[in-house]
Amino acid sequence: MAFKPNPYHSIRSRKYICKKCGYSEVVLPTSDEANEKILGGIFGNCPKCGGNEFENKRASRFDIAITLFFQNFRF
Repeated sequence: MAFKPNPYHSIRSRKYICKKCGYSEVVLPTSDEANEKILGGIFGNCPKCGGNEFENKRASRFDIAITLFFQNFRF
């Protein structure tokens, strides 16, 4: 069954943190398919250091708010 996820719903929103350098990225899924790819591990290498080990955590409401702010307002 397809659904449109709410980006504020922090259960599906994930924060990936590089174990080598601490680089982090918050991913807000926009569809079922995107959510399945994210949970399957679409990240290959860290863009900052090239490391390939990531810690996968649930995104906090603050992380989600900051990500949405920078997605919608380009400086």
